[in-house]
Amino acid sequence: MMRVLVIFLLGIHLTSAATHTLQYFYTSTSGIENFPEFMTAGIVDGQQIDYYDSNIRKAVQKAEWISGAVDPDYWNRNTQIYVGSEAWFKNGIEILKPRFNQTGGVHTVQQMLGSIYALNEKTVSPQVSLLQKDPSSSVTSVTCHATGFYPSGITITWMKNDQEHHEDVEVGELLPNEDGTFQRTSTIRITPDEQKSNKYSCVVEHQGETKEADEIRTNVGDSVPIGIIVGAVAAVVLLVVIGVCAFMVYQKKKKLGPGTSTDSATSLLSSSNSSSDENIKCSKTCESSNADRTKSLTSLYSDPDHGYNSGPDNNSCNGSHSGSDSTSDITSVCSNNKEMQDDCEITT
Repeated sequence: MMRVLVIFLLGIHLTSAATHTLQYFYTSTSGIENFPEFMTAGIVDGQQIDYYDSNIRKAVQKAEWISGAVDPDYWNRNTQIYVGSEAWFKNGIEILKPRFNQTGGVHTVQQMLGSIYALNEKTVSPQVSLLQKDPSSSVTSVTCHATGFYPSGITITWMKNDQEHHEDVEVGELLPNEDGTFQRTSTIRITPDEQKSNKYSCVVEHQGETKEADEIRTNVGDSVPIGIIVGAVAAVVLLVVIGVCAFMVYQKKKKLGPGTSTDSATSLLSSSNSSSDENIKCSKTCESSNADRTKSLTSLYSDPDHGYNSGPDNNSCNGSHSGSDSTSDITSVCSNNKEMQDDCEITT
């Protein structure tokens, strides 16, 4: 039945857009320590899509794109199939060992199942671009990058002055993308002089469609000009200087007190000095006035016309006296002297 199916699918291939291969590898072992006794792997067009072994006992996805190509129960269904295959292969290897008189040692049984099938599927054209990494070096590399195409068959050819060029060309591996499409690169190494004196282009052929790219992009435009870098550094330094100056002014204001500016602080200092000078003047004036009044009082005590007797304390306002006029004069002088002392005490 498998052979008939393959021939039928090959017949479809003659009128189909694309063909694909599906393979399953089953492996059973005996006598190998720390190694699964059974494992299997599914492969589509040379790319592994799943894996199972007797240790994990679960079908594991190995390709991102297959998520959108299978139904939700696919992995559970395949797990049950692999579990049944594991039991069949383990039993089979135990039957084969005594038949071949090989009861000891290491034994391995492997089986491959596969088919070729064709589908009328949608073709996705590649996107082609040229990228030059360092045009200033003595020998530079220009890469032709084709990506996002499906199916995987693609041809990349370098052209020099409209002629095929194969010298110093390296073709990269075919790589899958996460969306199920593919990508591939081809890199040519040339000197700046060769690039200036010749025309280079990249021709990509995919599913009968041809695309040519001759506009080379460089990564120089992606770098930041040195002028911008220098300007940015200078701006940062300026901001740091301004910040330091502002902090110093703040500290000075903080020492002078809240709400006090430098001018008001200077004015306050001058006012304080002026007040000190006035206090000194007032003190001297009080001393002079007290001395004059004391002298007048002493003279009054000593004047015989006023009826005072000189005593041991002529400077006192409590001396002996007689006569109303004398009493009035003495009281006036003492009162004035007392007021001057009070004024001086308040001022100083």
